[in-house]
Amino acid sequence: MVSAPASANFLDGLQSYWDFDGGPADYMDKQGSLHMAEKGGSDLADIENKATGALIGRSVHATSAGHWLRSVSPMGTLNLTDEVTISYWLKMDNNSGLGQRRHYSHRVSNDPDNSVGTFNNFSSYNRMDFNGTNFWYVFLNANDGGASTNGGTSSSNIDFQVPVDTWTHRTLTISSDGTLKDNVAMVSETNYDQRNLTLNPWSNYQGIDTAAFASQFLTMAGSQNDPGNWTDEFAIWNRALTPAELQMVHDMGRNGVKLPEPATLGLLTLGLLAVGRRRR
Repeated sequence: MVSAPASANFLDGLQSYWDFDGGPADYMDKQGSLHMAEKGGSDLADIENKATGALIGRSVHATSAGHWLRSVSPMGTLNLTDEVTISYWLKMDNNSGLGQRRHYSHRVSNDPDNSVGTFNNFSSYNRMDFNGTNFWYVFLNANDGGASTNGGTSSSNIDFQVPVDTWTHRTLTISSDGTLKDNVAMVSETNYDQRNLTLNPWSNYQGIDTAAFASQFLTMAGSQNDPGNWTDEFAIWNRALTPAELQMVHDMGRNGVKLPEPATLGLLTLGLLAVGRRRR
């Protein structure tokens, strides 16, 4: 099966993803810098392009004191589908004498009580609230001891390793039933050591009423005990991206190249599809 060409909405959103500039520090596609600029002097996440098929978030680079999405002000209602895809940069500093690899994990947890305040040692988060039934917390956290299994009434993990002192571009698809898919497996990463993409065996989402699922709580945070955690330049797409679209996000993110002018986007998409056919 060959994926459908990337839609105009996706391309518009991707163009915005790589082109936006929010302050004195340029983005990677501009000058090779991976440090996020503050937008208007604030480190709040800024969600925009709701009509173009991409929900673009911005924040300063995250350390132990920073979060991708912060609960300083409401983000409002976002009309997400059953799956969403996020993309981001990740870097771990070798500040703990742990060698050239460090464990990281994505974790999804459910908190039916909709508690506010500290959750799982993270004290700041921003909820994407729809109908107010289920509240999913999606964490990206340092985890040098292996897969984490704490937090909430239901949880799943994707545990992996990253090289220290190196920026790695990744994507992750999150389903409304809590399933995680680490899309980085779809492309070859020369500086990436994939360790485990399986959910924890104890995780069971069969008891969750997916039809009643109406909210997602996306929090990307660094370990509060580790000042060497950096995350940067991320986007939240309001649907699961196709393989061709993921390939475009990866290629542009990994290589740090600017998106071609609109006139060449169609040719680029056709080229990616041709590559997909040859791989099959």
